[in-house]
Amino acid sequence: MKIVGDLHIAEEGEYSHTGKIGDVIYALPAIIEDLRHKDLSAAHLFLYDDYATTEGHMDQDLVANVAPLLLSQAYITRVSFSPRPVQCNLTGWRSWMGRYDTIVGAHLATLGHGDADVFSEPWIKVERRRVKQVIFNLTARWKDHQAFPWEMVAKRFADCSGFVGTQEEHENFLRLTNTEIPRLHTRHLLDLAQTIAGADLFVGNQSSPFALAAAMRVPRLLDASSAYDNCDWGAPECIAVKKHTVLTMSRVDWIMEHGAHASKH
Repeated sequence: MKIVGDLHIAEEGEYSHTGKIGDVIYALPAIIEDLRHKDLSAAHLFLYDDYATTEGHMDQDLVANVAPLLLSQAYITRVSFSPRPVQCNLTGWRSWMGRYDTIVGAHLATLGHGDADVFSEPWIKVERRRVKQVIFNLTARWKDHQAFPWEMVAKRFADCSGFVGTQEEHENFLRLTNTEIPRLHTRHLLDLAQTIAGADLFVGNQSSPFALAAAMRVPRLLDASSAYDNCDWGAPECIAVKKHTVLTMSRVDWIMEHGAHASKH
């Protein structure tokens, strides 16, 4: 990184990002594609805070949480927190959101790339840790309870599932589903990714755990937001439940059986 006056500017092979953890996960396909086009083997990723555009600010603790996962990927060699914005060609990715249906597509467009092979293969690979057959997550944002049959799905897998998320999110989930599905504790994002990777099915709304499931191509059910539906690109191992969508357990069984091959590539 070089400093020109008050500007911090990323150099070749360096990328920067501001946003939530899920946004960072969705940025990785664009970085992979850009490295491939430039014949570079790996990237140095700067994560920084932008108070003007980001709710829930990036800080050193969050970087420490996400770094073990990022550094476990062959295409990331360094992860750094920057207290100041770092200008790079990913800066301004949010301005593409109105033109593209997905967050992944917006990041690819920001770097000048179209739909890439990363849409059809996992872009995060971790060791699978079998904790539960089904993993649930439900956050307060970006969901549509009116369309998604949370209680039906939760009760179907109540004996073989676990919940990942905060204590408050878990309590809200239990009230919504009328179940006693236990909460699973993870140390950091790599631990969470390994837990999700070891499951046969992930069920959640648009969140960072869902972004991990998508990045690893784990069969998944999505409670799609009616306001910001930007995490579904038609992947065969994903059922996105939206308004007027009818989800049956036979469809769930099919996606668990036939969608599992995607995460094993």
